[in-house]
Amino acid sequence: MVIGASVLAGLGLMVGAAPLDGWSQSVLIEVGASVLLLAPLAYIEDFLRRSLGEINASLRSSVAGLSAIRNLLPSDERRTAIFDELLEAVIDRARDGEFPATQIRTLLRGDGDDRTVALAAMIGSTSFVEGAAVIRSIRRPDSANEQYYALRAASAAWSSQLDADQRARILAAIDDDNRTRGWIAQDPHRRQIAARLQAASSTPASHRSG
Repeated sequence: MVIGASVLAGLGLMVGAAPLDGWSQSVLIEVGASVLLLAPLAYIEDFLRRSLGEINASLRSSVAGLSAIRNLLPSDERRTAIFDELLEAVIDRARDGEFPATQIRTLLRGDGDDRTVALAAMIGSTSFVEGAAVIRSIRRPDSANEQYYALRAASAAWSSQLDADQRARILAAIDDDNRTRGWIAQDPHRRQIAARLQAASSTPASHRSG
């Protein structure tokens, strides 16, 4: 009972921080994380999974939820799976037209978690895609997650929203990553998307008759 109350209170503080800005938001998220840490890790993981609906109430609360998961769970496959569940919900809601473009642009001016949520929305609706933002998140991501969702956004918008110059810059960013830090090469999922984009760029355009 006490554990459940701690988790509920901590999550409430973190999601409640979403509409705030700057210092107030940071303090509320940190306090919420501290309260949540009173609970066992397995309980936190289970509660976060069951609370994804509340966490995804808005784009801002999705960002707060992403930050909460990053702060509370160790970097492993279980954390990645919860990240993906949260962000797939963002993708679905963007596909259903629930988010205004102004919110996406605001998130793109934020930190890595803000940008990751914005990139997920771009996957759901490629009308949100901004080539410069995708390129930046492939070339200089704050996290592996941000780079992965940037590659997915690039793949989703490759033929419909990105012009030839933007596609060339994305391929250059992939090549640069492979020459330097090697984040893409080290991850099979990102490596597969990058290879697909590289293959698409080398395939001659087909011409439809009629």
